[in-house]
Amino acid sequence: SKDKLYFNTDIFYDFSPIFNLPKNIDEFKLLHKSKFWYNIRRSKRLFEEDFGEICFETFKDQDAFKLLDRIRDIFLERWSKTYTSFYWKRNDGYEKFKTTIDYVIKNYPNTFNISILKIKSSNEIIAYSVGFELNSNYYFWMHNVRIKYSLSKYSLGTIFLNNLIINLINKGNVEIFDFM
Repeated sequence: SKDKLYFNTDIFYDFSPIFNLPKNIDEFKLLHKSKFWYNIRRSKRLFEEDFGEICFETFKDQDAFKLLDRIRDIFLERWSKTYTSFYWKRNDGYEKFKTTIDYVIKNYPNTFNISILKIKSSNEIIAYSVGFELNSNYYFWMHNVRIKYSLSKYSLGTIFLNNLIINLINKGNVEIFDFM
């Protein structure tokens, strides 16, 4: 018999927002005024003028697992000169994480997810998230924007989240976006 995948829901947070995903893109667009959506399009256009066309992709299970080392490199680049107690900074902590994810993939298929925003021409990842889908919930566990592109005029975090949420709405099987 399989062990149960256990998510501890009894952890006390100062604040951990959840977002009830709209049923469709039209409902999602109604959540903000046109200026908000204009600013996302403008930020994307500015970035693409400077660096080239960007595209959003999601990967599941083994395909996502293959991206972990590239994702960790971006994480290390971001945190190389800044303190973090996060265990990905240490090789042993990162290897333990990979072992856990391998277990999740084998025992709970279609749960592990990595989404990326990349420059199409160079295939360079400029933003990513690591997440988990379980019981109609998407758990937004970790995200990062490549530090050299982390300028407010580009708003890559907003562009990324917009793409991720639209992707989840279009899939139709996720109801709750949990920011963890």
